[in-house]
Amino acid sequence: QVRMVQLASMLSKLVKANVEKDTTITVKLSTDSWLDNVTETALSGSGTESNPYIIENTQDLAFVAKQVFLGTSGYDTAHYKVVDNANIDLTGHSWYPIGTSYVLKSSGQTVTREFNGTFTGDYATISNMTIPAGNNIGLFGIIGESGTVQSVIVDNASVTGGYRVGGIVGHNKGTVINSSVTNSQVIGYNQEIESTEFKNSVGGIAGVNDGTLKQVYTETTNISGYASSMGGLVGYNSSTVLNAYNRNGTVKNSLTNNKINPNAATGGIIGRNAGSLTNAYIASNSSETIISTSVTEGVGAGAVSQYTGAVVGNTMTGHSETNTYYTSNAKGTQFNNIGTNKAYSDMKTTSFLTLLNDSKVWVINAKLNDGLPTFTKVYSFKGSLVIENSGTTYIIVTINSQNLSVSKIIASGSKLTLTDVRSGDYTISIKTKAGNKFKASVTGQNKANESKSQASYRSITLGNESNQFVNALVKVVTSKNGSTGFYA
Repeated sequence: QVRMVQLASMLSKLVKANVEKDTTITVKLSTDSWLDNVTETALSGSGTESNPYIIENTQDLAFVAKQVFLGTSGYDTAHYKVVDNANIDLTGHSWYPIGTSYVLKSSGQTVTREFNGTFTGDYATISNMTIPAGNNIGLFGIIGESGTVQSVIVDNASVTGGYRVGGIVGHNKGTVINSSVTNSQVIGYNQEIESTEFKNSVGGIAGVNDGTLKQVYTETTNISGYASSMGGLVGYNSSTVLNAYNRNGTVKNSLTNNKINPNAATGGIIGRNAGSLTNAYIASNSSETIISTSVTEGVGAGAVSQYTGAVVGNTMTGHSETNTYYTSNAKGTQFNNIGTNKAYSDMKTTSFLTLLNDSKVWVINAKLNDGLPTFTKVYSFKGSLVIENSGTTYIIVTINSQNLSVSKIIASGSKLTLTDVRSGDYTISIKTKAGNKFKASVTGQNKANESKSQASYRSITLGNESNQFVNALVKVVTSKNGSTGFYA
């Protein structure tokens, strides 16, 4: 019923806009929703950070969507983890987003269910997602300010909606990191193209981003329809996009009414930017112009919007773009000078990798991404953190993080061993005498259950006074090749 109310609303706008054109509208609907095809079996785990709910298959994922939709207590703020090598194939039923808004048919009241939990995909592919209609739609509808979605791959998706339409999320207020959309199409249709709220925005990753997107990309993904803001990754951005790329995708804002909207914005990465975009590129080895805004029918056919750009279509107060690049065919009908033109072959070089400015995140591998820069994959990790006092006097160790709090004195020649350490950042504060040394090491298992370890030594030089503090940031991650990343 909710889906039909949203569909009816969208269709009424389409019909109203096209009454003078004798237009036939065809909408293909799946026979039912995944919400109606859930095995009512509780997930394993308890939903906490140390014992997350485990998602083993498609029906487990649909179970999460249904519980958040129903407002079942705790499910919108829980921790979830997809098991290794899970096969999540959404073929056969339309997908209802995890956390969204809908209108109650009985009262007309709008109900909003944001996702404010933590969802870790561990790079399991979620394939063949179909969403035929709706607003605030994607794999997730609305990610709240406390929500985090990480290491998610959406492949071969077809998402069609009205406003705030994305492959990963319709409206992001929280954090999406290390995630991608590949071989997909994201389509937005909304006649309110002159809206100043820019809510009718469409993007490969997010329709609207009011939060943080980090290490995100689209590949061979086509964005189309008509909207006020349309981007290869983000339709409208008011906050942070850091480390992003679009490879071999198209963004085509084709207005089918009788006039061009002079405010429609179309960009290869972001349609309309009021936030920050840092370290990003759009690249294609196709001869096709991949960014365009045009009127395809009626009066003014062939016209273009004044806001079309290879990287960003239009900018607003507060915007910034740093280290952004594009291949020449992405330029299309560009009306701004955002970004630097690079040849496709030049983007495969280590010098270009250096320009992207974050060696811990970006990597070039001839076997990946056609040799263009891509991201080191960060898997969930569980292991032990050992701090060993290899010096001649005591050290005082203080660790404060979201999931670990420790304050200990370690004598010379002794060590502190912390078990069940998971992926994350840990700030270690050491109090000791000048010149003393300590050793920190991480040992555990990565996603492939391979034993990995790495150690880091740090010599403390504090000046003339003793008993001063020195701080080190320790990041415990696992990368694509299984090695443990450890920075001190």
